[in-house]
Amino acid sequence: MAATSAIATGVIPAALSQFAVEKLPPEIQIAQYLPNRVAQEVGSGGAELGFSSMPLDVPGLEVVRLYCANDVAALPEGDPLADYDVVPLSAFAGRRFVTMLDPGRFQRQVSQTMEARGVTPGPLIRTNVSYSALRLVQKTGVVSIIDPVSAYGVQLPGVVIRPIDVAVPFYWGAVTASSRPLRPLVTQMIEAVEAEALRLIPDLQILDPARSAQTIDRHASDSPVPHRGSE
Repeated sequence: MAATSAIATGVIPAALSQFAVEKLPPEIQIAQYLPNRVAQEVGSGGAELGFSSMPLDVPGLEVVRLYCANDVAALPEGDPLADYDVVPLSAFAGRRFVTMLDPGRFQRQVSQTMEARGVTPGPLIRTNVSYSALRLVQKTGVVSIIDPVSAYGVQLPGVVIRPIDVAVPFYWGAVTASSRPLRPLVTQMIEAVEAEALRLIPDLQILDPARSAQTIDRHASDSPVPHRGSE
């Protein structure tokens, strides 16, 4: 398998734990890559299955599962913002903030949403791994907006996860090479990851993978909308 760090760390280990040991092959490889590299590994045959944030616009790949859930706040336990059931985006103004390095994907959405609401955070720490962002929240007292897979899949002591009052959707899913049929074990792994994600992530939506590009493009062009999730 090839997967982005968020999914490889937050969901896949628990999904594998659902398999009886005798049902697993003698060797399993789980490589962590950036999304484009996940696509390359699956397309070239280096990996039989990929899990990545979306979109992945690469010829020869088939999106076999597509999911969506909103980004969330990661806060130090005891921080005043942790008292909120739903954190106002405006509360991040002036706060030391950990964010992601890649401006073309996750961080672009977060930055555009904050800019649209007139919210300017304080000094920034940038990292390219969401687990590192959570550790920085845990150890340094910074605040962050982070993807829901990492937030709910990696539960660190001293880190509080809260929804924010603006919906910033995070899309992710499973990809395979369109030219290769799925082995039963691969299908079972996809099902196990989905079951674990549904257990972990509140309000996770299962979307039609055949309409992945249209769905993501449409939502990306929409203005941010208020969060309507439950507490």
